[in-house]
Amino acid sequence: MRAYEGRERAMAAVESALAHAAGADAAEAFLSVRAGEYTRFAGRRVHQPQDVVERQLMVRVNVGGRTARAATSDPARAARAVRAALELATSNGVIGVAAPQEYPELRLWHEDTAAWDVSARSAEAARTMRAAEDAGALAYGMYGRAATELAVANTAGLRAYACATEASGALTVKAGDGSSYWCDLGRSAAALDLPAAVARTVAEAARSRTPAELPDGVHDVVLGPLAAGELLHFFGAFGFTAEALGDGVGLAATAAGRELASSLITVGDDALAAEGLPFPFDFEGTAKRRVPFLS
Repeated sequence: MRAYEGRERAMAAVESALAHAAGADAAEAFLSVRAGEYTRFAGRRVHQPQDVVERQLMVRVNVGGRTARAATSDPARAARAVRAALELATSNGVIGVAAPQEYPELRLWHEDTAAWDVSARSAEAARTMRAAEDAGALAYGMYGRAATELAVANTAGLRAYACATEASGALTVKAGDGSSYWCDLGRSAAALDLPAAVARTVAEAARSRTPAELPDGVHDVVLGPLAAGELLHFFGAFGFTAEALGDGVGLAATAAGRELASSLITVGDDALAAEGLPFPFDFEGTAKRRVPFLS
């Protein structure tokens, strides 16, 4: 696997967009590219292999203190996108562009993911389906990889490019009336630890083959890692957005400095954490950082 565009072509695309923005007081452009490969499987066979390329060139211009954006999926149409943004820039508010800055050093490219081709993923799928069948169950899922690129340039002199690998997996195992689910993603395919994940998911499904009846009432529930993660996925939307803070609503705006939870709990949005998909900067070229919610 390799980068779909590469640094030279990606930066040339955003430079070309800026060249068409001569009529703007300030401008920025970013090119986002994601080339993914997916191997889906069910029961006893691999099906629906899929390669997907997603590409977007976004342009933002500032004219007389007013800003607008326009996008295209074809970098060759950058001039058209810039013209559209310039036309829209007469009806929006004032937003500047980011200044050149330093970015954190992150390990974004993993050779184990680059080597995880369709043959290797199909072999993993076969082992997964056999493991489920040996336990009297059926497995359904997907293993995939991708290369993600982001190039940003603006008229303030900011230039940034990064390319990262992405490995992902999702698995549902059904046994009798029970089932179990697993999913994960990260920069490294090896970090998914598929053998352990598959063994655990198959065992959980097998144990739940004949679910027990639970009487009505109030029961203590211990959430597993995936369920807890799903809960926290929505955590930021409940009062921790910039919009909520600006409107004076939500915990971040009304309870700053107050103790809201046990001191054992720390919650933050960490765009640089090794878990998940760390990346050094955003679509405007601003360096990413950890934002604490509860600490």
